[in-house]
Amino acid sequence: EALRNTYDALMGMIADAQPSTLEAMQTEKVVDVWIARISVPARPTVLNYALELLTSYVEARSDDCLESIEHVVLPLKRIIVPKGPGEKINKKIAVGALELLLLFCRAGLPQTLQYVLKPESNLITTLTSFVVGDEEGLVATISLCAAEILLSVALHEKSEKAIASLMDRGFYATLFRIVECYEGNNEIAEKALQLLLYYILKVENIAEYQKLEKANEGFDAEESWAVVEDLSTAASGSDEAVRVLAAQLLEIGKQMGLTGKEQ
Repeated sequence: EALRNTYDALMGMIADAQPSTLEAMQTEKVVDVWIARISVPARPTVLNYALELLTSYVEARSDDCLESIEHVVLPLKRIIVPKGPGEKINKKIAVGALELLLLFCRAGLPQTLQYVLKPESNLITTLTSFVVGDEEGLVATISLCAAEILLSVALHEKSEKAIASLMDRGFYATLFRIVECYEGNNEIAEKALQLLLYYILKVENIAEYQKLEKANEGFDAEESWAVVEDLSTAASGSDEAVRVLAAQLLEIGKQMGLTGKEQ
């Protein structure tokens, strides 16, 4: 009960969003305590409170505090990525860690983006595996956060090395999966379509494209492009920006012979 009361009191202070209070939380090392609870294995309740407090704190800060606490990204990775095959993650805590990681990725902090892209971190592979469709509850939230993190990283990092790192981990197929799962979410569908358009326009020949497809195991071109075709129609209920992007992508896909259909 004492722990809950402390959590409620701190949340209340963050919600008030007084700049002097928020600043004091960092200078007086209160924020460091939360990071320590995330960094060192703690009871699930304590860990969850620390994640929620830090996320609320970051969202409440009007100035940029992310760089000064960027070192929390490493322990977040330890929460998100299973330690070995078959290990089950705590879904509630994973949601908290993903929501916090998303704030760093949206801000486009170079160190965070590079760490997420590093093959050794296993984050891209893990996030890709989280992008599922017709699930509910916490699993749906995990899926949405994973999709948003992947899109944020890809939109910020467009170097050849970053693109190769993503594509080697099945990101091309994952983008189509995101379009399919979130076709009703215009903001996410638009970002995924923008990235697909960007990547496909960079492919210089069909052999290079086939190599790309091969790196995305289990990719079904005809099925995936059918989703894009559906999105390009008024019947899809998508907003105009999404329909226009889908139509552009479909036209280029057909011209390049990528859609899996006979031309």
